[in-house]
Amino acid sequence: RERRMASLGLSQENADITVTEAGHNSLILTAKVMAASGLRLLMEPELREKAKAEHAKWVEEYHK
Repeated sequence: RERRMASLGLSQENADITVTEAGHNSLILTAKVMAASGLRLLMEPELREKAKAEHAKWVEEYHK
């Protein structure tokens, strides 16, 4: 069975907001959250193992 990735958020309106101050602030906040998430995975081995297991589950499901 074929699966396709959804194109959520891909619109001219969303592209236009990226060049505004609000868009820039959102980008900065997103980068901080992603960095904090990565740091947490590095610092917490148990969380890292849970994430690996969940990722493996999703990879297996996606490739059916």
